[in-house]
Amino acid sequence: KFYRVSIIPISNKLNFQDKAFSNILNSAIISVLNFTENYRYVDEEIEKYYIYNAMQLAQKIGDQDFENFLKNIIDIHSKENPGIDIYISGYYLENKNNTQLNIRILAANNIHSVIKLEIPEHSIESMRLISEKIFLALEPNNAQGLDNLNTSFSLTRNFESYKLYLEGKEEKRKKTIY
Repeated sequence: KFYRVSIIPISNKLNFQDKAFSNILNSAIISVLNFTENYRYVDEEIEKYYIYNAMQLAQKIGDQDFENFLKNIIDIHSKENPGIDIYISGYYLENKNNTQLNIRILAANNIHSVIKLEIPEHSIESMRLISEKIFLALEPNNAQGLDNLNTSFSLTRNFESYKLYLEGKEEKRKKTIY
């Protein structure tokens, strides 16, 4: 069976307007799903429409309130988009020294997995660690998929390049005859 996965954008809990790292995290999760056997990403326009706006209301609430808020959003989203099996969402907090991630994987309004992770910096190694944790939460027995995921990170050692790749940007070199 294939599970349809919807990503409710992961946001900066204290500064919702900061979407740079949020976009990288969301892209990384979509990339992880490409290495799984049973999960497929579903791109829903409604996420971009009202969930981003709704997340602004939850930017400074505690963990317990965030759980309730997330369940309410998923309940509304499920009614408007039947057939979504898994939701992935969460938030992050950036400090001077590190970034704390709190990612939820929810199946039918029940928490399937909670990933709490602290990364010292935004780097390829930290993105590999985040991706590996999400992959293992979804498919703990898929050794081949995990190997392929880790191999993909060894191909890019530059975080800036990886960031641009995740954002879908590609630099084209232009040359003149001179």
